[in-house]
This record gives sequence, C-alpha cells and structure tokens, in this order.
Amino acid sequence: MNIRSILCFIAMLLFYSCGASGSEEYSDTQLSPEQAEVKQLELQVLQIHDEVMPEMGTLVTLKDKVEAKNSQLEESGDSQAHDQVIVNSMVISNLDEAHEAMMQWMRDFHKVDIEEDPAKNLQYLEQEKQEILYVQDQVHKAITAAEETLGTRK
Repeated sequence: MNIRSILCFIAMLLFYSCGASGSEEYSDTQLSPEQAEVKQLELQVLQIHDEVMPEMGTLVTLKDKVEAKNSQLEESGDSQAHDQVIVNSMVISNLDEAHEAMMQWMRDFHKVDIEEDPAKNLQYLEQEKQEILYVQDQVHKAITAAEETLGTRK
C-alpha cells in the first residue's frame, strides 16, 4: 500500500468520525416537516459522497499505472511516443484534479445543525449536492479517460 492510499484512507476515517454527531441524534418523529426535509437532503448528499469515495483508490491506482506507462514510453526513445506521453500527462493531471476535488469537498463540507434555519440548511445542502455531483462526474470522467489510455476500458 503506497502513501497516497494510506492518506486517502485516513482522510476517509476523519470525515466519518467528524460527522458522527448532528442530525442523527434526532428521531424522525421529533423533526418538523422542514427539518425532516433537511435531514433527507443531507442523507442524499452523503450517499453521493459514499458512492464516489471508494473511487479514490481507483484514481490513485490508475495514476500509478499511467505514470508507469509514461516511463516506459519515455525510455523507449521512440519519437512517436512523445505525443502519447503528453496525452498521458493530461490524464494524470485529470486524475490528480479529481482526487483533489474530492479531498477539498470533504474538507469544506460540514454537517448541518438541524435546529438552525431550515431554509438556510436547505440552501447549503443543495449547493453541496451540486458540488458533490460535479466531483462525482469529474471522478468518473478521469477514470474513463485513464482506462481508455491504458486500454482497460470495459
């Protein structure tokens, strides 16, 4: 296991441990309809995150493979390999950007206080939902491009 995988795992643990308090301490029967809507939206946002988070390891693995392919191409001395090295470097950059986008989203996200203004909470969570959907799309596109570059796309 390389250092990036370990750091990704630690970040994931921190995210879940910091998010253990908040809206879960209320039962659904204690919530107003507006609070229940906030709780439901927060669960949707976290579900999207939970679906994308396992892909962080895939990003790291694919980056390592594309970097190895670039090293082979550079060592070959083939003048036609230069163009592929440039393309691969862009793929690596996209993998890095997708990984960093998820890490940044996790650093910025905070669970809402269910007792605060529901309209404010809904606005915040709608924004977070759009951001995590963008991250999800970025991650999937980076993975697809890397798999196509490696010839492993199914």
